[in-house]
Amino acid sequence: MKALLICLVFALVTAAPVFAWNEPDSFMGVKFWRPINEGTLPQCGPDAEIKQPRKPCWEKFITDENSHNILNVAIGDFFMDIQADSLNGKVAHLHIVFFQADYGTILLTFKERYGAPTSIKTETLQNGFGAKFKNEIVKWEGKRLNITIDKFGLGTSKGTIDYDTDIWQQHSGRKFQEDIKKKAKTL
Repeated sequence: MKALLICLVFALVTAAPVFAWNEPDSFMGVKFWRPINEGTLPQCGPDAEIKQPRKPCWEKFITDENSHNILNVAIGDFFMDIQADSLNGKVAHLHIVFFQADYGTILLTFKERYGAPTSIKTETLQNGFGAKFKNEIVKWEGKRLNITIDKFGLGTSKGTIDYDTDIWQQHSGRKFQEDIKKKAKTL
């Protein structure tokens, strides 16, 4: 009986999904699962882009109350474009665009901060001229948050980083199913 219990416990532990060891609850002052103004990152003033030294801040999109730009964020010497998306008033997703030439430094920085990735996928991409590129998609999967770095996320010159919370993943899944149903009705 004791051996059976040990085998059962072993099976349950080894079947459990592997999660990133250092799952974050924020990114550079923006707290996930909280309103954007509850983080330590301040709202941008009128001269956020020209004031020196430039300091990170957030601003609302003019056309979308649920999306925000995060300005003046740099890792090392390079600045990144960041969009934060909220659901029900809580930050649920970050989308970051970086120059592909900075991929190596960004990947090493994320490995230092979050530990070893939970998965790395490689694929071959081909552009319209027939040139082939080796793409890497690196993931840290956690209980409530997944981080994905895509070396060629926006073509051959720019990569992407996505922080997807559990609430964003659920929202995206529902939205995808709704879109499929709408498309199926038009057939």
